[in-house]
Amino acid sequence: MSLRTKGVIIKEMAKVIRRLNEKRENVIRKVGDIMMDSTLEWLREYDAAVAKGKVEGKEEKLISQICRKLRKGKSVTQIADELEESEIRVRVICDTAAEFAPDYDEEKVIKAVLNPVED
Repeated sequence: MSLRTKGVIIKEMAKVIRRLNEKRENVIRKVGDIMMDSTLEWLREYDAAVAKGKVEGKEEKLISQICRKLRKGKSVTQIADELEESEIRVRVICDTAAEFAPDYDEEKVIKAVLNPVED
């Protein structure tokens, strides 16, 4: 949701409150404050969730690309070079993916990398 859309939603909520309570200024102010606080908190949580989803999506894409290259028998160095990623980062993913060799099931590797189980 864009910042402009968020602003429009908040302004429209304020209009509704004003019209419903034209003669009750204290009610308007209190309800507006409550709704503004809860709306802003919801918008912050929404933005954080969207940002987290983007990061996880990029990580999943990288893991999938690495799995495909592992199936072709490429080395960690080749994969890091082709994907323009650090060799250390690629090696960590490859080490986790090794337990799923030789087919390197992408879904299983993604789960193992993003949700490691501690022993």
